[in-house]
Amino acid sequence: MLRLNKNKAWNRLAVELRWRLMMGWAAAGIIYAPHASAELYFDVSDINESSGNTANIDSFKYGTIPEGTYRVDVYVNQQYFLNQEIDFKNQAGLYGLQPVLTVKEWENMGARSPGLTAEKDKNTKLTDIGRYIPGAAAAFDYNHQKLVITIPQAYLNTRARNSIDPSRWDNGINAFLMSYNINASEGRQRDDDTQSDSLYVNLRPGINLGAWRLRNNSSYTRNVQKFDSVFSNRTRYVTDKWQSLSTYAQRDLVSLKSRLTLGESYTPGDVFESFTFTGVQLASDDNMLPDSLRGFAPVVRGVAATNAQVIVSQNGAIVYQTFVPPGPFALTDILPAANGGELNVSIKEADGSVKNFIQPFASIRGMQREGRVRFSATAGRYRSFYNGADKPAFTQGVAQYGFSNDITFFGGSIVAEKYLALNGGIAKSLGDFGSVSLDTTFASTTLKNDEKKKGQSYRLQYSKSIPDTGSVLSVAGYRYNTSGYYDFAERNQMNITNDDSWQWQYNKRSGLQVSLSQSLSDWGNLSASYYQQNYWNTEGIARTASLNYSKNINQITWNLSLLSSRTPYNPTDNQIAISVQVPLDQWLTGARARYSFSHSDDSGTSNQVSLNGSLPWAKNIDYGIQQGVNSQSHANGGVSGSWRGSAGVLSGGYSYSGDSRLANVGLTGSLVAHKGGVTAGQQIYESGILVHTPGASGISVEDSSNIKTDWNGYAIVPVATAYRANRVKVSPGDVDTDADVSNPLTTVVPTRGALVLAEFETNIGRKALVRLMHNDKAVPFGARVFIDRKQNSKNITMPFYVGDNGDVYLTGLSDNESVSVEWNEGEVTVSCRTNIETGDLSRTRKGIIETRAECR
Repeated sequence: MLRLNKNKAWNRLAVELRWRLMMGWAAAGIIYAPHASAELYFDVSDINESSGNTANIDSFKYGTIPEGTYRVDVYVNQQYFLNQEIDFKNQAGLYGLQPVLTVKEWENMGARSPGLTAEKDKNTKLTDIGRYIPGAAAAFDYNHQKLVITIPQAYLNTRARNSIDPSRWDNGINAFLMSYNINASEGRQRDDDTQSDSLYVNLRPGINLGAWRLRNNSSYTRNVQKFDSVFSNRTRYVTDKWQSLSTYAQRDLVSLKSRLTLGESYTPGDVFESFTFTGVQLASDDNMLPDSLRGFAPVVRGVAATNAQVIVSQNGAIVYQTFVPPGPFALTDILPAANGGELNVSIKEADGSVKNFIQPFASIRGMQREGRVRFSATAGRYRSFYNGADKPAFTQGVAQYGFSNDITFFGGSIVAEKYLALNGGIAKSLGDFGSVSLDTTFASTTLKNDEKKKGQSYRLQYSKSIPDTGSVLSVAGYRYNTSGYYDFAERNQMNITNDDSWQWQYNKRSGLQVSLSQSLSDWGNLSASYYQQNYWNTEGIARTASLNYSKNINQITWNLSLLSSRTPYNPTDNQIAISVQVPLDQWLTGARARYSFSHSDDSGTSNQVSLNGSLPWAKNIDYGIQQGVNSQSHANGGVSGSWRGSAGVLSGGYSYSGDSRLANVGLTGSLVAHKGGVTAGQQIYESGILVHTPGASGISVEDSSNIKTDWNGYAIVPVATAYRANRVKVSPGDVDTDADVSNPLTTVVPTRGALVLAEFETNIGRKALVRLMHNDKAVPFGARVFIDRKQNSKNITMPFYVGDNGDVYLTGLSDNESVSVEWNEGEVTVSCRTNIETGDLSRTRKGIIETRAECR
């Protein structure tokens, strides 16, 4: 028999410390020896001597905690998997509680073995997983509410790393959503007493129904100008415009890892130029892929002589590690640390020998992993907001195929009544020399006067990343061989009439784009870009060149920017800007001071100083103060502020420049109607989370912008990552509330556009620290206290455990709560009942009642 004795000099411990010690013995080291042969025994004599009553730890002395249902974080081979409620039971021959999981749940974790396959009923519940998966084990860490599952690599399927089984993707609840952005301003010109008022409203209503998402994006603008004229002392000029920007319905097609769109949307821009349309589209959605399969990475191939460990590193960081059986292997789910460079591959054999080789790679836009097919198919009618634009019916198809480890083929077509375009191309990794792609587009166009044009476009792209020096170079060149080449947007918008019509009156001849970023290590960062577009019908060009340098010295940020730009109708404008930003945390928490100088050929010189930050005692309130002067000696400045709350964001400001004055106010947020009521929140951009703490208001959502549950127990988390595990944690904080959250952490995996419900179990009632007495003695340490209550429409029994001196912390109490208590004295179970009256008792600052009760 293994006997654990404590030092006789062990002093009297506080309730929580002693409780954690007992739970630590029961739930930490013991559970990692599931097949130990010695019986574990605790000597409780010291507890008895120090507390004056008989300690009762029968529930723990055999290395287990009480059987039951616990919400835990599940880790599989040290990787976080999910958070959920799991039943735990004792299993003969194993120390510690064992999880009760179905065959399907084990398979969802990636387990595969003949033992699992032999179970025909996937809902069969298993406790001793070692019988079904050799070498597998489950360890319950009660202190951290964590279940650690170990599955040998040989019994794991080949699913990509960090992938989440689509069965866990949550389409969310049915709901009506309305996100809004409202801005209003009033401006005055003092020299001529002109007043300009404006209102902008952007509404994004939507309906979620199962997997379907119905969305609309509309805006309303109103401008009012008031000025004196020769006809009237006060003339009022009003313009109103309501515009529906897009309306569409979408849903996932999980089996194709794609999305179906019906309505008004836009085409992808990876092969042809993107444009808006009204119609139907089916397109791949890379967000559905796990991180380890997104983007381009080479397939690493090799041969292992034994059961070997393969380690892939880049720039000194391990980016992939796995075990492979003897023979050839191919690693397809590597997630590189950079978009090119060298992968260092090490094969560590079972005998200790190591083989190393280097695999260079480079990526360019459009490259796909070997065997990966990315596609889009669109049919509909061209859509434009310009007056005079043609809107022909069309079909478009685009595909990209990862033919091999370093070659991707791609192409597509656009077919319309008076337009045809065919594209074909290839992208190739050149290893240490970067990557390159070349494609050709043939287009046949019939203009409005029935004149027919034909032409070709040749596009060359090059990309090179040098991780050792921090350099990334990307070059894209376009050249049109004949003036008869028109892309689909040019053909449809050449007759528009507005200020931007020059873009469409001249068809493009050649274009060049160059971008370079360079890390200078301790000397900062440098980036540069150049863009030039030439046209067939004019000698004018569109050109933009920029250079940016930034450097951080002792948290002081310096920045230098140079910009030169022109269009065919406007002369060149050269600009320079210099800024320095200094943190002021030593004097004013969260504050930053900034000075900036700028000069432009068009607008002259300007000097600005500003102070920005958030209030030290209210981090959800931001402020800004600016003051400056320009080359015309006109002073300018202003103040601004914003408040972020659970129901939205309110902002406002006042500014002046010379004789001009402008005041503005803004409000952004969202409203969600669901079966639980109507909830106000911050703007929902795509996927969101609806937090629910039944009956509990004022509960904070951690890691959020001052979001708390409302009077109905709901709150909106406006941002969630689709197809990824999003952890949601709530905390009552310092709120004096009668609510207690049973488990404050949960995990949700929303689909794109979903509003997922994250519901937490709450105990509503008084919180009390009760000293339980029985026959004038404190109830023994470890005794169990039971309260019957209803939770989520179910009758459940909540267990609590007595600490030192008969003290027990209870939550969810009514004014007069009946509780039962039981413990073991030798072979005899002792039980008693008592009523705990809390209605007229005062509370501590934390809202806790301290009282005592006699158990009979």
